[in-house]
Amino acid sequence: MTPFPRGRTWNVPVTRWGHNRFAAGRVLIGKIVQRSCSTGWKEEGPVAFVIWVGLLVFFTKLSQGLLVGDPANYAAIAKQVAQGGSWFDLHWGEHPYFLKPPLMFWLMALSFQVFGINAFAARLPSALFGFFSVILLYFFGRRLYGPWGGFLAAVVLATTSFFVKTATTARLESAVLFFTVAAIATVLVSRRKPWLLPLFWIFLGLEAMTKGPLFVFPLLIVAVHSLIIRDAHPWNSRAFWFSSPLFLLIVLPWPLYEYGRYGETFLKTYFGQEILSRVDPAPGLYRFLTYPKILLTSYWPWLPFAIYGLFLLARDALRKGDITDRTVLPLSWVLAIWVVLHVVTPQYDRYIIPLFPALAFASGRALEPLTARIPKAPLLKILSLVLLLASGVLWFLPLRLHRDVVETKDIVTFSPVMAEQTLPGEKVFGYRVDDWLLRGILLFYADRDISILAREEILAKRSGRGVLIITTEEGYQELQGAVRALIRGEKYLLVQRL
Repeated sequence: MTPFPRGRTWNVPVTRWGHNRFAAGRVLIGKIVQRSCSTGWKEEGPVAFVIWVGLLVFFTKLSQGLLVGDPANYAAIAKQVAQGGSWFDLHWGEHPYFLKPPLMFWLMALSFQVFGINAFAARLPSALFGFFSVILLYFFGRRLYGPWGGFLAAVVLATTSFFVKTATTARLESAVLFFTVAAIATVLVSRRKPWLLPLFWIFLGLEAMTKGPLFVFPLLIVAVHSLIIRDAHPWNSRAFWFSSPLFLLIVLPWPLYEYGRYGETFLKTYFGQEILSRVDPAPGLYRFLTYPKILLTSYWPWLPFAIYGLFLLARDALRKGDITDRTVLPLSWVLAIWVVLHVVTPQYDRYIIPLFPALAFASGRALEPLTARIPKAPLLKILSLVLLLASGVLWFLPLRLHRDVVETKDIVTFSPVMAEQTLPGEKVFGYRVDDWLLRGILLFYADRDISILAREEILAKRSGRGVLIITTEEGYQELQGAVRALIRGEKYLLVQRL
């Protein structure tokens, strides 16, 4: 007997944040377990399992650990917005910030206003995009490959550790992946429902407002796919072109505002430094080896299945003449993004994440014949039991999923002294340190900015309130006689001018 008949809702008690949230979580997970383990292969079973996996991997201990690097800088920018700063005129400390469009900073600021200014709220928007990417990929894959194929693709994406790690560290890539999948899925669904085509431009605009020129990914993927299968959709649709101004309505207000306020400085920084300077039209051979090396280190355990799945898809298309969405789309996806990535510099490992949905489809294609003879309902029950065990381990054992970095730990240690010795808004000075690494941490955790000084500038500083310096052991030795150490951290020292 199925404990939850089709159509019955899941009534989970609504609780205040921070009060009985674990009880509410147990109720929700308990009902998901019941649906996952229900008898028979029904739609609600795999959907519940995918939701359960997504909740587990993206939200478990999301508040754990401190922010560092890009996430700390992004959180610091969003914090200023949440505390009353301009929603269009973003600032990184006292510096105007327009290296990235503002969408994710807006979402972080809203999260801060709801949940308070903390690491959990900073990571929440990115984690939500990761979670919804998995759910969306299930339904997209279900349309292309059937319920089992969609299930396999979603589970592969949700258990790709590099994607999960990136999505839970307050970065932008999970949103880029979500909007890419959503835009492409919209095009395929709109063959029968052309009224959905305006959504394509909306998703494209939101992707541009997340990470600028990466909105070309869906365009290129759809273009390559259309050429290979010889399908003029959506390019021959009036609804497609008539709705294209939606993209401009979403994208143009922000750069027009920034140009009106900062003029040539904005153009040189955003379009010149952040976009045009990153394009290398003549990449060397070594550049084509970078991302295969990244996949070899970051796409486990699914890399063998993805490679074999791409081979099977290409074989189906070339030898069997199966020139359809199910075979051509993943191949078009890989080809389009691969070409773009190899003319972009620098080549960071996280740039390859928008490729992961295609690799998940390919992995599902390789796994499907391996699981074809296994009864689906018993297999889902076994997987649910394994997932239940994993949930217990992650929830109840003191495991560290988000580790603290020494730079952040030092700033948190220094914060009480800096608050006592300086006024809010005053700068802390740095000597022989990286302001990019420390500025975001200082702004987010200590409400202080940093200015890097040379030795002569520090020696010329008069004693008094606000003359605090963060430096390394080597820097302290160079400044000895002119400064005294207040606190010694794991990597840095907080010192004061005598």
